[in-house]
Amino acid sequence: MLSDFADATPGWTYLESDSRHYADRKGRPALVLRHQRSDTPSLVDFAFAAASDTPHSLRLVLLDAPEAEQPLPAAERGALVETFLSALQDYLRDPPTATSLDIERAAPNA
Repeated sequence: MLSDFADATPGWTYLESDSRHYADRKGRPALVLRHQRSDTPSLVDFAFAAASDTPHSLRLVLLDAPEAEQPLPAAERGALVETFLSALQDYLRDPPTATSLDIERAAPNA
């Protein structure tokens, strides 16, 4: 579903070879989406892996800006997650799908 989201949503791309590589490293199903934006950094990668302890769940396990010289500040990472969630909710809403989105947020520093 996330690869379809990326194909259908402007500014998002499914990275197939990166997804295979990441899944091999994690030892479970995983995928990587790239978000292209007008701000700096212009590219941000979101990596997801299946949660080993909860069936049919994914965990956002990495946020990376390949062209950034240093890690993104926590506030910017949070804003990027919100951007992703908003775009995904729009995708699921129009037209409506049978897929539901439940979000569990980890406590800070968890």
